[in-house]
Amino acid sequence: EMMSPSTEINFTARTVSLFLCLVSFCVFGEESPSPEYRYSYQVRLLGLPLGVKATVLRNERGNLVKIKSEVSHFLAINNHDSYFELDNCEYRFLRYWNAGKSLGYEFDDKIVIDYHLSKIRYQGFTKKRGSRERVPVDKEYDLDGAMYVDKLSQFEAMGCLLKGGKSQFELSYVDDSIGRYQFNLVESSQTQLGGNEYSIVHVVATPYEFLEGSVHTPVNYWLIEELGFIPLKIQTKLKGLVLTVELIDQAESD
Repeated sequence: EMMSPSTEINFTARTVSLFLCLVSFCVFGEESPSPEYRYSYQVRLLGLPLGVKATVLRNERGNLVKIKSEVSHFLAINNHDSYFELDNCEYRFLRYWNAGKSLGYEFDDKIVIDYHLSKIRYQGFTKKRGSRERVPVDKEYDLDGAMYVDKLSQFEAMGCLLKGGKSQFELSYVDDSIGRYQFNLVESSQTQLGGNEYSIVHVVATPYEFLEGSVHTPVNYWLIEELGFIPLKIQTKLKGLVLTVELIDQAESD
C-alpha cells in the first residue's frame, strides 16, 4: 500500500489517502448470515474536521473475513478490499486490492499470499501528478514467519495478540516494499460510550524497518476491547500536522 512518490505534493496526497483508507473500511459479502456491525468515524486535521465521515461495516462468513473500504472526498478517492481468515484468533492474511486518486496522483495495486509456495506477490502501478505514464511494478517476496497485515486487517491481528496477553509485538505491512512495525501497549483505561462503559487499550506503533522515502510514520491507536478492538481513536502526523480519526457512532444490525 505504500509507494514512494518523488515530489512533496505526491507524498502528502498519498499519505492523506492512506490514512483515510486506514480508518474508513467496511466488510462486504454477497451472503451475510452473521450480524453486521456498523461504525462511523470522522477525520480531523489539527483538531478541525475535514468533512470526511467513514462508515465501518463488519461481518464474516465462516472463517473468511472480507473488508471493503470506500473513500470519496475532494482530498482522496480510495477503494480497498482486504481478505483474511480468522478462526479462534488463528489469523491468516490472504490478499488485498487497493486503488485510488489524490491531487493528481493515481495508484492501483494488489498482493496475494501463496502459503503453498511461501511467496508474496505484489503487482501494481503508480502515476505521478502531471504525468501520463503509469509506472508498473511486479515484485515477489519470500514468505517469512512475520505476521502480515494491511490497514484493514490490522485491528483483528492486534486484538488477538492483545487478548493473548502480548504487551509488545510486531506486525509487517507489504506492498512495493515491506514495512515492519513494533507495537507497545501503553496503558488500559475505561470510557463511557452511549451510556455503556468500555475498556480502552492504548497501543503505539513505531516503524523500525522500511524503505527510505516510503510512507511509514508512528501511529497511536486507542482500541475498544468489548467491540473487537475496533478503534475509538487513531492519531498520527501528516507532514508534522496532527491527524486524528474518532469514532462518532456504532450500531448492530441483522
